[in-house]
Amino acid sequence: MSIVEYLLAGLGILLIYITYFIMSRDTQRSKKINSIATAVEELHRQLYTVETKMKQEIELLSAADTPLSKELLHHELEQGLQRIAGPVSQSLEEVERNFSAYKADFDKRLRQLEEGMRSLAMPSSVSGMDDAKIIALFKQGIDLDTIAKELHLSKPEVEFVLKINRIK
Repeated sequence: MSIVEYLLAGLGILLIYITYFIMSRDTQRSKKINSIATAVEELHRQLYTVETKMKQEIELLSAADTPLSKELLHHELEQGLQRIAGPVSQSLEEVERNFSAYKADFDKRLRQLEEGMRSLAMPSSVSGMDDAKIIALFKQGIDLDTIAKELHLSKPEVEFVLKINRIK
């Protein structure tokens, strides 16, 4: 086997590993998101239970002949709701913060992976200085073969630089 075949085989193995890594991270994140969704569903159930109990209490108080005014009843219910809803609200805020942190971490890792892939895809013989020369020569109207010969690069490398810089 030649060096090119070894490099292609190595690149193939690297791509398979990267794909496996991405899929395993996606699975982990999916599990975390599912656990967050389960916690949110449980909080919704508890909130529904609290609302049901509050309605029952209102019906009981309305049915009874108590001297409570509507304002006092409303105030009492509001305080009870705040006592019960406070922890639920804090839990939801914590879930939102955790989710935001997971999302930020995921975005950061995705950018790092994309940058790593970009550096793997960039031919080693093409540098930033060659990019500027290639672009300048192409804008002068010189054909790709001539640019490649003049800069001692292959035609695909020249095309690659022009594509990356969205010139051609």
